[in-house]
Amino acid sequence: GKSYSSRPGYVATPLSPLLGDGDELGDAEFSFKPGHHCTVKDDGEKNKIYAKRLARHALELKENAQEFEEPFYKDTEMSGSQYEEEDSSRSRTYHLPVHQRKHTSRAANMSPCGSYDTYQHGTGKHTGKDAFSLWAQSSDTYLSSMEHTSGAEPHRWHEESVGDREVSSLRVSYRELWEENNKLHRMVRSMQGSLESQAHSMRSLERRLKASLAKEERRAQGLQTLNQQTERSLQLMTQRAMEAENHVEKLKQEMLLLQGELESSKVKNENLKAGQSVDSEVVKHNVDFALKNLQKIIAGANWSIKQLVAGTESLNFVTEILKSTGKISDAKAEEGQ
Repeated sequence: GKSYSSRPGYVATPLSPLLGDGDELGDAEFSFKPGHHCTVKDDGEKNKIYAKRLARHALELKENAQEFEEPFYKDTEMSGSQYEEEDSSRSRTYHLPVHQRKHTSRAANMSPCGSYDTYQHGTGKHTGKDAFSLWAQSSDTYLSSMEHTSGAEPHRWHEESVGDREVSSLRVSYRELWEENNKLHRMVRSMQGSLESQAHSMRSLERRLKASLAKEERRAQGLQTLNQQTERSLQLMTQRAMEAENHVEKLKQEMLLLQGELESSKVKNENLKAGQSVDSEVVKHNVDFALKNLQKIIAGANWSIKQLVAGTESLNFVTEILKSTGKISDAKAEEGQ
């Protein structure tokens, strides 16, 4: 047979993983080492065997890739029935001819998973699916070379050109989807940034509100303390004023008594002047005693009057404080409304 390495479009691909323990190629003797050529006696039969195994292994690799790769859009995940239909379609492709299997494999590449592979390969994420896509391209080249050597019909080339046009249109749609995805990512990032800025402003406003509330609370506590002190001072001033009033009443009574004694002393003096014989020393002593008592009463009255004036001034001061406190409370109430 003709050497595979000398055929146009052939890419050397290791096929040893494709062969099972019980797979034998009969009389086929080949080697993939450099410097050796693989020869096959019956090209048509062997090409079919290789094509079957390549398609089978490609489908297995794609299934494994779908198991370990999560789709980029969750809306594009296929349901269990779709997976079953795809598995049944794959099982049917095992027994199809080579050109029908190629068309089926191209249709499988147009699935949402294929769009995700294109996106992953375009963004530079080197995963197992990128290696699988490169291997699938090489295997497609190998299959096309084998079909060409086995005498494929002309309408297969027409089907391949139609499939290429579909693949190019799908690539354009995948590119648009990728650009839309980038736009959505940018929108999400901008929205996240705006939300973070709003959250930061909300936190700053909350801190300011807490600080203002704490300040108002301290101010209210200070006003409450001032009111309590004012009330205590008012009670003390009221008590002192009552004591001063009682003392003034006592002084008035004493003044009345002294006035009576003074009147009696005057009467005695008049009697003495009239010629009554009274001891002058006794009269002088009585007069001195009366004068001293009168001076004491006058001094006590002056002190009581001073205390009363001081209490009146204190009461006026307390009244002014209460008026200012009432004005402050009214102003705060108006601000709160």
